[in-house]
Amino acid sequence: HVSACSRTGMATKGNVALWGSFGYEMDPRKMTDEEKAIVRTQVEEYHKYYDLIHYGELYRLISPNENPCYAVWQFVSSDKKEALLTKVTIKKDEVHRRLTVKLKGLDPEAQYICDLSQQTYSGATLMNAGMVFNGLATGDGESIKLYFKKV
Repeated sequence: HVSACSRTGMATKGNVALWGSFGYEMDPRKMTDEEKAIVRTQVEEYHKYYDLIHYGELYRLISPNENPCYAVWQFVSSDKKEALLTKVTIKKDEVHRRLTVKLKGLDPEAQYICDLSQQTYSGATLMNAGMVFNGLATGDGESIKLYFKKV
């Protein structure tokens, strides 16, 4: 759930809640107009990604139990046509500034387009070489989600 605590921003709270039992635990009367706009976008994304998250395969790529700096997870649809990758920076990693994560469960023969960069990658490249998170969600409490669709 997205809560009113100030530990991290609304974007990260929503990205984390999206993969679980998505909901809000806050008083809407105390929200700013900007926060209300973020909530509307998050609810739209919840509906957009609902089937992928609830019926797809979940891969926990980096566990915060094993890495104190990052949590990374991925959903892949059963037909391997879609994937949603989420990275949360728990605390800035001063040693490893360039994070590369190998995705799982994709079709190695297929091409996937990333919604953020509009770049196309092969499933084999994403699973064997990985996705580089250069400059993406690098600060404490920041997050990013990347949606990949088979082309």
